[in-house]
Amino acid sequence: MIVRYLSGSFDYCAGIIGKLNEKELTAKHNSPDGNLQGWDVLLAMFVHVAHHRGQAEIYLRDNGIFRHPIWSEVCKHAVAPQGKGTFDQRYGD
Repeated sequence: MIVRYLSGSFDYCAGIIGKLNEKELTAKHNSPDGNLQGWDVLLAMFVHVAHHRGQAEIYLRDNGIFRHPIWSEVCKHAVAPQGKGTFDQRYGD
């Protein structure tokens, strides 16, 4: 459920970001970090997501769930020790 929600959220953002034009990317936008150009807002979003991805990975490792090296395949290959199943089996649908 969580993975599906996040995947949908990332797909939505990718669709929006892919349609941004030069004017929107160079224009100033209000953000929590101040009045930034669109490019800077995207960079801030990237850093924010990377930070939370790191937090999630530490949480999973602390709970005995280890992922496959390829992040995009995490739900198919992440395996918990002691035969507890894959990430999908434990936390997916």
